[in-house]
Amino acid sequence: MKRLAFVFLITLMVSTPTLPSGMDDGTEPMRTPTHLPEVRWVVIESNGQRNVRTSSDTMNCKDFIVSQREVADFLRRSGAVTSRDYMEMLNWTPCYATGRVGFADGQTAQWLIRLGHSGWVAPDNGAPRIHMYCPECRLAGRRLP
Repeated sequence: MKRLAFVFLITLMVSTPTLPSGMDDGTEPMRTPTHLPEVRWVVIESNGQRNVRTSSDTMNCKDFIVSQREVADFLRRSGAVTSRDYMEMLNWTPCYATGRVGFADGQTAQWLIRLGHSGWVAPDNGAPRIHMYCPECRLAGRRLP
């Protein structure tokens, strides 16, 4: 019986497909509530920006133009993810927008949103940065892949 279980385990390990490097297996990080207050105002400081991670990355980011409404919606609907999941599980994209936000409780923060539906909020009061993810959000006028 032990031999049969061992053979089954080895067969399973050998036959389990692996994805080529860079392909997403559909796994998403666990999201928890951000507990951010209601958004009162949004300022967009930069839109359509491109962060060069590798010299082979040629993605054009000029069309990644988010609106104030999209930013507010992203901040309201996103779930918080751990910084590790933000870095290791979410698809990295070079396109991003940045700005500032004011909340109903008077707090303010910096924000960054990436084309891949991820981003962060860094409160001005020195509280830790909140990494966020919202796969169902619409950004730049459309629901992006």
